[in-house]
Amino acid sequence: MKRKAYFGIAVSVLCLFLAFRKTQFGELRNAFSQAEYLYLIPAAACTLTSFYIRAYRWKFLMKPLKNARTMSLFSSTMIGFMANNLLPARLGEFVRAYAVGKKEKVSKTASFATIVIERVLDVFVLLVLFGILILVMPLPKELKVGGYFALVLNAVSMLVLLAFLIFPRWTLSLATAASRPLPGKLEHRVSRIVRSFGQGLEVFKRGKETFYSLMLSFVVWFFAGLAIYFSILSVEVNLPPHATLLVLVVLSLGVMIPSSPAYVGPIQYFSVLGLSLFDVDKTRALAFSFLYHSTQFFPVTLLGLFYLWKENLSIREITAKDVVSFGNAQGAKNEKPGA
Repeated sequence: MKRKAYFGIAVSVLCLFLAFRKTQFGELRNAFSQAEYLYLIPAAACTLTSFYIRAYRWKFLMKPLKNARTMSLFSSTMIGFMANNLLPARLGEFVRAYAVGKKEKVSKTASFATIVIERVLDVFVLLVLFGILILVMPLPKELKVGGYFALVLNAVSMLVLLAFLIFPRWTLSLATAASRPLPGKLEHRVSRIVRSFGQGLEVFKRGKETFYSLMLSFVVWFFAGLAIYFSILSVEVNLPPHATLLVLVVLSLGVMIPSSPAYVGPIQYFSVLGLSLFDVDKTRALAFSFLYHSTQFFPVTLLGLFYLWKENLSIREITAKDVVSFGNAQGAKNEKPGA
């Protein structure tokens, strides 16, 4: 866990260095002074709307386990993303599974499997959008290579998930064989995790729920794109719709890189990278990155802390040894990218 945290900090420092290199800080200060901050209100509203739709989509993914309440899933979602903003090593996904497991009395491992499916759907939608961009505009070779790498990674993830679902006995046997050198208790725990994880993938057997989840994924990213659109307007930059789409894809794929809490660094660097493709000067791009970042950090963190208090949880509990060890066990077996 500590190594992950240190690596994330190193990545953030590198991204900040690349983002701020050759920056004129006087011009950056002017960009902030000239910004239209009122645009951040609809940007924040779109961000929270995207999280609510994300929770509603999770309801369909959770149906094989339990017909969970949307608001229960929304509170767990906000707690999880709040944890991503405050805790190292991207523990938010495990905190989210822990929170919903405790509230809805379902397997935390199975809940985590539904979150993995959600991430695969998110990347799939981003790659569809990326494919559209390739058709409508020329893109740098480096960006295309990054998109193709994400495509391969997503395809491999999907194949692994389908193997869990289609060949459960084979998967369990493989996991059991791999865990034989471990002590008896750990071997039993690995088998239990694999079984529970397979339960969380049962949604793939339900065509209607899978279709609704996929369609809602496009709606999630539509509102996420609107948050970027309003944030770009706040720095007095007018770009065509496909520009907002490109910034959305570049930012979303960029923050999948392990980094420090709240994605500090990757948001700044990939904002500059995305907007540079449309000749937006670096100071305005940096100003955008911080204003947009504020619409992602403050509403999400404050609402997450509110739900943490409402659910009678605490920072101490969600960073307790059992949650962290759950995260380590799952991460070692099923580590997936996420924003």
